[in-house]
Amino acid sequence: MEEMNKNNGRRVEAESNNHSEVFASCSFSSLGLHPTLCQQLKERLGFEVPTQVQAQAIPVVLSGRHVLVNAATGTGKTVAYLAPIIHQLQNSHERVQRSDGTFALVLVPTRELCMQVHEILQKLLHRFHWIVPGYIMGGENRSKEKARLRKGRNCCLRCQITELITYHFLIFI
Repeated sequence: MEEMNKNNGRRVEAESNNHSEVFASCSFSSLGLHPTLCQQLKERLGFEVPTQVQAQAIPVVLSGRHVLVNAATGTGKTVAYLAPIIHQLQNSHERVQRSDGTFALVLVPTRELCMQVHEILQKLLHRFHWIVPGYIMGGENRSKEKARLRKGRNCCLRCQITELITYHFLIFI
């Protein structure tokens, strides 16, 4: 991994043509993830061991540093950022409540990717029923989207940032 910026961020790049080089020689639990989350990764997604991308990125994200992951499709980038989010939300001292609002905002570039990420998020949250996922895609009825947000989504996916600015849900400081 190479240094990304002065904020202790990391840049993770993975390129591999060899299938055996895609997977790491460690376990999800050795990366510091909660045992129940590790079990969900295995049962719901069929992941026995992390990919190289996940093995490099997850510990960095769990340590609170920023990470930029640049890797080919199918290398596990989605789980590399969703798993630490879920780990942090379920590991908080007080159980996260729906009424507590949004703790994580994941921005994705397209509707299709938004739906794919939401599907993976739902699978990973199966045993963490108190963490409520959601998405906003734009092009839908704004009042319905606002109502969904008001009801509470602890982890929210969004495919166009301009809509959040229009809704006044995203404030830049």
